[in-house]
Amino acid sequence: MDYVFKKELLLFLSVGTLVGVWSGCYRVPEYPVVPYIEYKDATQSLLVTPDSTILFLTVSLFFRDGDGDIGLNAEDTTDARFKPLDSNRQPNMFFYNYFATVKKKVNGVFQTAQFRTIDRNTGREILTDYIIRGRIPRLKDGRARPIEGVLSYRNDVLISRTGLLSPITFGDTIAFEIYILDRNLNRSNTILTPTILLRP
Repeated sequence: MDYVFKKELLLFLSVGTLVGVWSGCYRVPEYPVVPYIEYKDATQSLLVTPDSTILFLTVSLFFRDGDGDIGLNAEDTTDARFKPLDSNRQPNMFFYNYFATVKKKVNGVFQTAQFRTIDRNTGREILTDYIIRGRIPRLKDGRARPIEGVLSYRNDVLISRTGLLSPITFGDTIAFEIYILDRNLNRSNTILTPTILLRP
């Protein structure tokens, strides 16, 4: 995989904004320490540019977690597990804790959308999965206790008019496959959003 392309891709396409979070506790429930998420709803809007269109899809998820260790702040990056690069100086996936894979319906079946690039050295085609990565900030203080609530996260999807800038074009039917990680690197269940038909 072309690292330079991947880095630029993530910076441009993986923008995520925590729009809001509600959490509360009326009694002390017992939840598993592995995060659990459910799809709640979504809102969308479009930003039109001369060469492309950006879909802003804000997905709201119900969540719960037994020890409340969801979210990363700047100080967490001092932990080797959450640094931008791993020990091999490669991009560290655990720098992020929110992952949304863009799925595209092809012949009636959802497949992971992929970018196609050419390796400058070998001339070989490289396929890169369209995965939106983001960082949910810490949702509570450092005490270990159960939390639940709703968080809303904005996913920005590039829609190409020609199919050259992005594997997503108008007329496509897409969905998002989403999961999150906690600070102990426990991976939540994966949810699939309802489908979206992209109309110009």
